[in-house]
Amino acid sequence: LLLACRDKIFQTILHSQLIITPGTAAFNAWVETPIPVYTKFYFFDMLNPSELFHNHEKPILEEKGPYTFREVEKKVNLVWHDDGTVSYKRVKFWYFERDKSVGPLTDVVTTINVPVVGSAEFVRGDFFLEWGISDMLSTIQATIFVKRTVGELLFEGYADTIMEIADSLNEDEDDFDFDEEEQEKVKMDKFGWFYQRNGTNWSDGDLVMHTGK
Repeated sequence: LLLACRDKIFQTILHSQLIITPGTAAFNAWVETPIPVYTKFYFFDMLNPSELFHNHEKPILEEKGPYTFREVEKKVNLVWHDDGTVSYKRVKFWYFERDKSVGPLTDVVTTINVPVVGSAEFVRGDFFLEWGISDMLSTIQATIFVKRTVGELLFEGYADTIMEIADSLNEDEDDFDFDEEEQEKVKMDKFGWFYQRNGTNWSDGDLVMHTGK
């Protein structure tokens, strides 16, 4: 009888700590990253962009990396629901770890100009849009390759005319959305793979999960 009671008590305590609810061990481990998590970024530096573009030579690439960041994740805006679920947003912070990286964030990389290539790919197959984008790219003297620092390519972002035009168009559309619920507006006037994502919660949207109850 004592053994049976002990097992039941153990299971009850274990189950109570596995539920995602304030005060449990599972909640404390879930609401904020309890152990260090590292993300490593690598880049391929284009060594012969001019020869590739003008003479159609094979690209010569040099790998650069890792550039290591310690990632911290926090759950915010928690809302508990009667159906045993919780809704929330995720805030992520990335902290550069120089001693675990091959170089500083000021290292320079020659790489594809994503806004230019992306806009051309987006209109592929539509004659009028292709003509319009081609004319715009010619007017702003856009280039297929850019030389930027690692920091700019990741989180800082770099100024780009296409991104500025797209961001201004989005702002114009927002001015006419009078009936739309007010939402957090994220200015995307620069390009970077993680631009405007460090320390913000917009990128993952609203999330919902079961708590185990």
